[in-house]
Order: sequence, then C-alpha cells, then structure tokens
Amino acid sequence: MDVGEVLGTLRRQANMSQLELAERSGVAQPVISLYEHGKRMPAADVFIALVEALGVKVAFEAPPGSPMAEDLVAEVLPDLLLLADALPQKPAGELVFPRLPRSRR
Repeated sequence: MDVGEVLGTLRRQANMSQLELAERSGVAQPVISLYEHGKRMPAADVFIALVEALGVKVAFEAPPGSPMAEDLVAEVLPDLLLLADALPQKPAGELVFPRLPRSRR
C-alpha cells in the first residue's frame, strides 16, 4: 500500500470527506486529492499532519536491534524534518563560482 492509498483508506475509515480533512489539517482539498491518487507525494510533516487530523497517532519506532534508541529518534526526528523543509525544492537560479587562478608551472 502506498502513501496515497493509506491516506485515502484512513480518511474513509474516519468517515471524512477530503474537504473536511482539508479544513482540519490546513492542506488544500485539491492537494489531498493529488496525494490520494498518487500524483504527488506529501512531505513527511504534511503526511503526519493529515493522519493526525484523521485522529491517528503517529509514532516512530526504532527497528529491533537498531543502535538508535527511541529517545534519540524523538530528539533527532523533529530537527531532521525541519532541516528537510528548509532545503530548497527547486534551484534558486544559476550557481556562480569565483574564477580560480591558474597555476603557473
């Protein structure tokens, strides 16, 4: 099951329309439709906001035997999501680098 199918299934189980979910989550209804039809992929924080608006509690769990403790995941994940949101989605323009002097040999 992909993200869109999960979102649509949870929404229907909650007996909620896309419009109601949009009002509760702050995500536009047409965008929710794109997610559910697999035409767009929500960012992690948006997906979490959507499923929490449906009344589903989101928890992250380290796999068995993983060196990451659950408290570390709880500390690192919010910062990681903020960092991912801060990264540019599209190039801001042409990158310009200074000219390097040629070596004289």
